[in-house]
Amino acid sequence: LGLFLSMILSAIGQLLMALGGFFDMFWLMIVGRCVIGVGGELALITANAFVAVWFRGKEITFVFALLGTSARLGGASGLYLNQIYYECFNFISDKHTQLGITLLVSFCILVLCSLLTLILMVMDKRGETFFKRISSTKKKFSVKDIKDFGIYYWVA
Repeated sequence: LGLFLSMILSAIGQLLMALGGFFDMFWLMIVGRCVIGVGGELALITANAFVAVWFRGKEITFVFALLGTSARLGGASGLYLNQIYYECFNFISDKHTQLGITLLVSFCILVLCSLLTLILMVMDKRGETFFKRISSTKKKFSVKDIKDFGIYYWVA
């Protein structure tokens, strides 16, 4: 649910940016950008929580790295693609409308991502029953287990 709400928050921020572009309200675009920033960071945190549930061992480090890299690449490509979208709409004479439509394309992409997040939520709900069965067979951690940690743990 947290991931879905953060995606909706990002989509609302993008809509605010698009409205600011349509109506020449730079302050509204700044507010929208701030809302996108909050939603994006929350999405990254909640996506990491999903990863921690779904992956174990060596896989989790790879997936964390993949998640961080894809987030950075997505941000960079979003900045690059907005310029291309803007140039595709150069037949529109009013520059504010052209900018607003460009930002609405990004809003539509965020709405699509929000819908995909709903699919992820359903998959996660079904996976919970599977992981509950696995976690019930694992040994629980006890404070007494600290004595079993090796020297490398204490040096680091």
